[in-house]
Amino acid sequence: MAMSNFRLMDLPKELRLLVYESIPPTTQLWAYPNATQHSLFKSPFPSAHGTIILVVQQVSNAILATCRQVYDEAHTTITRKRREEVQLDIPRVIIDLAILHVLPQNGGLFAKTTKLREILLNETSQNILGSGGSSPSKDSRETLARDDPSLTVPTNSDRLSTFVGLCAKSLQSNPAFVVDIGIFGRLATVSDLSTQLTRLCGLSGGHFQNLDITVGVADPRFFPSAEEHRMWEERLLDVMKEMEKYMEDVVEFLEITSVHIKRAERETEQDWEERSGELDGDVGIEVDFGR
Repeated sequence: MAMSNFRLMDLPKELRLLVYESIPPTTQLWAYPNATQHSLFKSPFPSAHGTIILVVQQVSNAILATCRQVYDEAHTTITRKRREEVQLDIPRVIIDLAILHVLPQNGGLFAKTTKLREILLNETSQNILGSGGSSPSKDSRETLARDDPSLTVPTNSDRLSTFVGLCAKSLQSNPAFVVDIGIFGRLATVSDLSTQLTRLCGLSGGHFQNLDITVGVADPRFFPSAEEHRMWEERLLDVMKEMEKYMEDVVEFLEITSVHIKRAERETEQDWEERSGELDGDVGIEVDFGR
């Protein structure tokens, strides 16, 4: 039996408003093509540049492009939901390999998230035990601000602050800082890939406790060809085998036991095709591959 199309405009306005209110979040990509211009992704190397993409769950604004009437009816609701209902399971970042080192920098994403999680955990414990007067929120934030002047407690005023806040909240109940990283960019040699991942672990090990990093190759759409995507997958597999031995040596020599790195499950072209229909395309990302 053939299914007929759903005609939104045949519904009374009251029901259409309920439809707008019930639109669920989908995968959204917040792209920063010149990421190192932002303080959260500042690089110690002036020539370093690249794109960083933050992955969140957020209501799409695609319905606003339907027609003028729908836009007028839904704009306020969709705008509010996009601002207030952003979600995150675990921190996921898609990043140009050339700037992978910015994630564990002082004042960077890992540091800001760790600090904010410390604030939230401190507030939670004080609320459970009883603060006895002054606001635990204010006290804990002021203390950490003195310890780290670069720390800005995130608000919903911008996407980067929102993402840091979501990361911290998602990690509150997890003893480890779990982060999923997808890499792309110019086709890297095995040596370059190894150097960047080694630097990531080395920088992280000196500053963070219980950091679990999952590294994989970004989706095929971030590469100019399927062949290049496959080559990235093969090279990452080779490097991760080396990294396992490297991390064993690091743990033994430097006694760094707080950083664990593993390879993400490989995603084939068929996997991507099956999943791509679930991703919302209203962000419109353009990636410069340096061709």
